[in-house]
Amino acid sequence: MTELSKSFGLAFCALLPLVNPLGDALVFVGLVGAAPVTVYRALARRIAISTAIFLIAIEAGGAVVLNFFGISLPVVQIAGGLALAAMGWNLLNQEGPSEKPELPEMDGTTMQSLEKKVFYPLTFPITGE
Repeated sequence: MTELSKSFGLAFCALLPLVNPLGDALVFVGLVGAAPVTVYRALARRIAISTAIFLIAIEAGGAVVLNFFGISLPVVQIAGGLALAAMGWNLLNQEGPSEKPELPEMDGTTMQSLEKKVFYPLTFPITGE
């Protein structure tokens, strides 16, 4: 049982920065805006399911894809670090926030446009910067 708890703790600590729930919550609220609670719940449920499927697919096939293209882990780590540095630099040098009009009600077209964004940028928001 202690091995299982150690493995779970290690996996949780490794995935927490990747999933980044606090940062993703800000992206979620920024993209959705003012909406009824039911819309938040429905989108959050779909995003959670999409994220779980995405992480399982990456876990199952990520090593195969890297081996197929001949990419080593240090190359991925360096490229990821450079991508994060570039995103951080862009965040530091961006203009002030723009005022978005608040949406008083969610109509059908607004909800459909949000449902189209469930995978990108809501499930995988780090690529949207």
